[in-house]
Amino acid sequence: MKTIVTPSEVLSLAFGTTHTLEEGAVPPHAILSAEESYLLPALGEELYKALKADGGDEVLQNLALEYLKQPLALYVASRLLPTLAVRFGSAGVVRLAGESFEVVDDATLHRAVVRMRADADRLLARATSHLASHPELYPSYNPAQRLHRIVGGVVI
Repeated sequence: MKTIVTPSEVLSLAFGTTHTLEEGAVPPHAILSAEESYLLPALGEELYKALKADGGDEVLQNLALEYLKQPLALYVASRLLPTLAVRFGSAGVVRLAGESFEVVDDATLHRAVVRMRADADRLLARATSHLASHPELYPSYNPAQRLHRIVGGVVI
């Protein structure tokens, strides 16, 4: 399953270089789900499929690198944060509580998720603005097909 961003990129782009998470914490299905939930509606099916193709189109590679990987990583991380706060095992679902760490309360976790999604929405809006202002570079982008729009701070 080819994704626009790798698990390693999600971790470094969303959490920086000081995180202690393993790549396995970011399953490929979480990336694909975020792509289809956020990028596909914003880019339209034709451009999304072109990005996912194995071709070496330099313009599309630069688009992904400069405009799409960062918001995608934030969307993936925002979806994973609640899961990262718990562990699944023989005792059922438990919250982490290490010796030198304090479990974050639900309200704080919710604020972190909301902030990540707001940052991702803003960056994705920047990407679609770039696409719309450079139609000669992205002939497969059709702004009329775009489903994801931000109007007055609300994602439609």
